Formats: sequence, structure tokens, C-alpha cells
Amino acid sequence: MINKDLTIFVSTCDSYSDLWIPFSKCLEKYVNLGCEVIFVSESKKFDRYHTITPGFLPWGERNLIALSEVKTKYIFWLFEDYFFNKKITKSDMQKY
Repeated sequence: MINKDLTIFVSTCDSYSDLWIPFSKCLEKYVNLGCEVIFVSESKKFDRYHTITPGFLPWGERNLIALSEVKTKYIFWLFEDYFFNKKITKSDMQKY
């Protein structure tokens, strides 16, 4: 089932792309929310997820551009160095 109300929004940058694969493995193992995952970076694409690459703009501008493309009511904002080590479920998200 796809969660049409939530997008996982990962704010990152090209220079931290070496963390993307380990991050995504933890995300896939521990966070099964059934929603779209979007990565935001300057220019590098990540084949596992939809990536938005507004270019070499200041961090805030890149994220504002990317947020304008999100169509869901809610976002779960993450950074590439948030390595989950415990399951997170939809019911965990509803607590907050």
C-alpha cells in the first residue's frame, strides 16, 4: 500500500553522496512507511530514489525548490546521516 499523504524528504549534498547507500539500506530495513522517497542534492542523482537537483544554490534555496515539487500533505524530513537502527512504523508516526 502506498501512503499518499507522506513523502520522505532527504536533504543532502553531492559531497555526502558516499553516505547514500548505507543510509538507504538502513531506511529500507527499518522504515517501511509505503511512501515516496525524495533526495535533494546539487547535481548528483541517486538511482534508488527520485532525486531533485536544483543546482549549486544555497542549501535553503535548494530545499525550497524541492519542497515545491512535493505533492503530499506531510513530509518526514531526514538527512543522509540519520542511520536508523530500529523499526519505524506508520503507527509510530501517528504519535507525533
